[in-house]
Amino acid sequence: HVANLKPAHEAVITNLDISADGAYAQSADEARVLSYVDLKLGVKLPDPAYLRDTPWATWTCPLGWPVLGVHKIMTDHYEDENGSLSITAVARSRSGKLLAVGDRFGALMLLHFPAALNSGAPCFLGRAHCGAVRKLEWTCGDQHLVSIGQYDKCICVWRILEKEEQISTVPIQEINDIGLSLDGGRGLQRAIEATIAKSRGKEDTPWESALVPPSIVENEDFDTPRVNVRLLSAHGHRSDECRGNVKYNAQGQVVYASAALGVIYEKRTNSQVFHIHHTSSEVSDISALTVSSDGRFAATGDQSSKPRLRVWDALTGTTIAVIPKHHS
Repeated sequence: HVANLKPAHEAVITNLDISADGAYAQSADEARVLSYVDLKLGVKLPDPAYLRDTPWATWTCPLGWPVLGVHKIMTDHYEDENGSLSITAVARSRSGKLLAVGDRFGALMLLHFPAALNSGAPCFLGRAHCGAVRKLEWTCGDQHLVSIGQYDKCICVWRILEKEEQISTVPIQEINDIGLSLDGGRGLQRAIEATIAKSRGKEDTPWESALVPPSIVENEDFDTPRVNVRLLSAHGHRSDECRGNVKYNAQGQVVYASAALGVIYEKRTNSQVFHIHHTSSEVSDISALTVSSDGRFAATGDQSSKPRLRVWDALTGTTIAVIPKHHS
């Protein structure tokens, strides 16, 4: 049936999900086309209403009824030359209770699933990637979330635990976390607000117009997910065009750069500590790293349009100083 499946998309396919019974597939592409296929017959289904109540084994498509509410927080489309989606990756947890979302700025957030009507407050995880998050995947038991960056080629593992008390989070529109960006997160906030402003007054996109709600709409949880999240590990090192940026600190731990992170690796316990301040609303891979002769201090520089130098503690990752702009 391969020949029959080809006409389903004319653009690059970015996401694919299979129904729980293995009979159907849904796919999304870069042109914002959502398609449904009967895998037994090998033909495209013209009417999405036929699958309105179909349970899906996974959900990674950023388009569709269960994720419609995400697009009320961040619009689905940035009008650039590539027609890229602002929401670049989603993944429903194994339990079916949570939805992880990644965007083109490397931001990660959690919502309750389904999120068809949800326009409330997500749980903002943080930003470790330089640019778009291309893939998200939950491990068995939903204790870890794995994110893969499109441009930095790095893999980050996030530890996620349920928490009785709600953690201190704010709606994505009000993010102002100085620990995530040099400008206090305002670059990300401005980008989101600009995109939402562009979408106002526009008609629904073709995939939105074709959506059919299920016959029985589930009750949604609009509260912020009660979870405790921390970055557990980052994998990947930029060595193809950068040299001399792997060092030892005073305690013999390995200090290196991974995407927008400064990483301190303790080989005896196989654990990592991070310096996470090289993030902004644009790609800002760390391009240079050095450690002082006594192994106590580290300095890193990035490759953004406004390059920054930061001095931090090589043992803890804590920021010590930000050098005023002197590169252009």
